[in-house]
Amino acid sequence: MEEQILRYYLKIFSVILIFQFFYIFYIFFIKDISLIDKQIKIEKNENIESVIRNNFQNEYDLNKFIFINFLKIYNLINFNMHYGDFLINDTIKFYKFINIVS
Repeated sequence: MEEQILRYYLKIFSVILIFQFFYIFYIFFIKDISLIDKQIKIEKNENIESVIRNNFQNEYDLNKFIFINFLKIYNLINFNMHYGDFLINDTIKFYKFINIVS
């Protein structure tokens, strides 16, 4: 009986994990993010959180949370955010935004 319950919970956990993976994939590569302005200004020593919160409009807090945490992890590997003024379209995919500001 305990083994059946364990398998049941394992299946549920696997399904939830798969849905999360596809949701994150959708956010990064398929969904367009809306920017407040075409021109993004990043100050020297500005943190990732303030850049995302100040420039992304109408994004859910969950999406902003995912973006911020992804960039923090990516920052540990190979991410150097440049400062200055960037001219970007109003809607852009998140991975293109990362390529532009890094």
